[in-house]
Amino acid sequence: MKRPRDADADVPDAHGLTVLHRVRASSRLVPWRVAAVTCIAACPDGSVFAAGYDDGKVEVFDGALFNCLARIPGSDGSEISSVAWARAPGDTHWRLFASTLDGSLLELSCQQLQPVAAADSFGGAIWCMRAAPSSSSGSAAGCVTQLAAACGDGSVKLYAVHAHAAGAEYVRSLPRVEGNVLALAWHPSGRSLVSGGNDGCIHSWDVQRGTELQRITVGTSSAAPPCVWSLAVLPNGTIVSGDGDGAVQFWDGGFGTLLSRHQQCAADVLALAASPDGSSVWASGVDPRVCMFHLVPDKATGAPHWVYLDRKQPHSHDVRSLAPLLRPDSEPLLLSGGNDGQLVLYSLERFLKEHPTRQSKSPQRPLLQLGCAGHPARLLHAQQRTLSLWQLGRAVRSQALHGGEAGSYQGSAKHCEGDHWDLAASPSQLASITTSSSHHIIAAALAPDGSAVAAADRGRLRLFKLVAAAAAADADAGAAADAGALAVQRVRVAARLEAPAVCCAFSSNGQLLFAATGSGRVLAVDANSGEVAASVQLVLAGGSSSSSAGKGRPAAASGAQQQQQQQQQRWCAGTAVYMPAVSMMAVAPSGHVLALATAAGVELLSVPQLQPRGRLTLVGEPAPITALSFSPNSKFIAVGTAGNAVTAYSAETGMPTQWTLRNHAALAELLQQLPGSIQGLSFRPTPAEPFSLLVHSAGGLCHIDMAAGLPLHKPDAKQPRRRYMLPQVEPYSELGRNARLLKLQHSCLLLGHTSASEALLLEKPWAEQLQTLLPPLYRHRYGT
Repeated sequence: MKRPRDADADVPDAHGLTVLHRVRASSRLVPWRVAAVTCIAACPDGSVFAAGYDDGKVEVFDGALFNCLARIPGSDGSEISSVAWARAPGDTHWRLFASTLDGSLLELSCQQLQPVAAADSFGGAIWCMRAAPSSSSGSAAGCVTQLAAACGDGSVKLYAVHAHAAGAEYVRSLPRVEGNVLALAWHPSGRSLVSGGNDGCIHSWDVQRGTELQRITVGTSSAAPPCVWSLAVLPNGTIVSGDGDGAVQFWDGGFGTLLSRHQQCAADVLALAASPDGSSVWASGVDPRVCMFHLVPDKATGAPHWVYLDRKQPHSHDVRSLAPLLRPDSEPLLLSGGNDGQLVLYSLERFLKEHPTRQSKSPQRPLLQLGCAGHPARLLHAQQRTLSLWQLGRAVRSQALHGGEAGSYQGSAKHCEGDHWDLAASPSQLASITTSSSHHIIAAALAPDGSAVAAADRGRLRLFKLVAAAAAADADAGAAADAGALAVQRVRVAARLEAPAVCCAFSSNGQLLFAATGSGRVLAVDANSGEVAASVQLVLAGGSSSSSAGKGRPAAASGAQQQQQQQQQRWCAGTAVYMPAVSMMAVAPSGHVLALATAAGVELLSVPQLQPRGRLTLVGEPAPITALSFSPNSKFIAVGTAGNAVTAYSAETGMPTQWTLRNHAALAELLQQLPGSIQGLSFRPTPAEPFSLLVHSAGGLCHIDMAAGLPLHKPDAKQPRRRYMLPQVEPYSELGRNARLLKLQHSCLLLGHTSASEALLLEKPWAEQLQTLLPPLYRHRYGT
């Protein structure tokens, strides 16, 4: 990859090339494992949707841009069986609930990234949980019951959700049936629901009276009855069932008679979804084909009947969940998830005409951070309860690279873009730390020089110092140790956090650890003693956040800027509750400024006092912030958003830079072609201006030279691309062109500079990820 020539830079490559370390994330270096998607639920207002996984975590995604807003880690032994959205009369926002196979019903906080209330089912495992329809729940329907849980003891538990009270209150239990209750579905009126289980029957219940209205036998033979895995109730009262025989059956909700039976699925049907008007139904399961059924009039009689239309198969393994996403200002979508860990999006209206799209090329991306102050650089990987610290490899320094003067033709001709360099030293693991808590890690940080590591989970904030084993041995009465080994020393943090830390970062010299809690409190902790050096409280109210100590320098805003600020505030009011209090941090290389990304924007604090310096005046369409990076001289800060916009701001004034204002339109048009949402930004670490910037997503990267302008290309005359569809990008763009866009073949987990002349690209082929999964229960054999 080319970079601007800088003859004065003390770098090994003075001919405009950067050494790119392309590291394939092996099972040893970065043991990236995706968990199976067990359930999906879309918020009734269409703004967000949630997905639960078999490792206990829950992720919340934006309904417009499809990036992950919040990730709530799980615990050892927990598996999410269902997620649901509920809102009591008087609530200002929708609340997220989750059920687990250990019998717990949890209310989850996206701001604190942890459960805020838990209730026991007292009926064993909760196999399924459903919320009452939003149009009928609450006192308006004469019933406050909001949640129904299908339990392993054969009963259905009913819970109520109250405003201004965390958790769900147990109301009553419907009569038990034989076996386990595996599936639930509410009638659109909210006054009745249907349940199914391994007894091979569908039970219809009157919720208010707690009585059984009717019972439908699903099996067609006298043999062992099939399990009823999934249920749906259409607006006209028709009941749809999916069972262990692979059958999708439509039943008359009033009389319980069979309307039609379809055997397009070759194995158990685990998931069902229906269109809002009830004219289309989708089914999938162990046979990963997503089949579509449609209600059409009979040619002879005109009576409507159900027919099978088509199928899609974007998943390689079992599909565990289907859910419609009804967005108020955009076309409705269908979501699917399964054992391959992928979330896939389909168009409801053009299901037959358009291919499905994956939500991300690197789902459930692990926590990764580079420490580049030392040489060679170090890499921190955190997943579940384990922290792994690695020392990156070193490339062989070719004599030809130093053979000529800077910029000379002879030296430049000896190395071309794409040339392969051998490694002088392979990556090596320095330390591996496993926390004693059963809770999984929420956030992790690595000191720039790699001398300290921090991790936060639901219980506490942990800090570790990494010292040479020889020095540690001297401190411990001269015990013997290897010269190259590292010893891990625990530093106990004195502060008792009232809420878990959701984000953390080290200062540029590694002497301070900054941590932001779910309640909006920011702490500066001495990395040597563990004492709190300073703290400040961010006020989180009305979807905005501001420092309680003051706003800093006020800046005069024009009419257009005021309009953008009002638009940003309206967006925050609806989205902030589904995001962490602080989603990410960035510390200036000078060590004097701390940037915090919140739902309201980017707050700047002075270090080490944590005094407010102001807030960046964000430009462009409101979108969640996904990347922050300071320039090497700490004068500028680059902000990347989920809408694939990158803007450079002055850290002193908080206003966009002149380069940004001149090239904003061209850069926005270019980055819209980047596959996926922006995941990271990295400035080339040279003290002299102008700078170059690396931008990357899960499927591509872009190199921007801020010394040059960007050409504004003519817009394509074709139909505008819908945001949920990934663009088609040429693998390689023109050599030497500014803002080159490169499409990556494999999933990109991390891209960043490790020095002025080197960068690290951490990627993993999805085919290798699939090899770590259990084989699918059903696989079609070619020719059968």
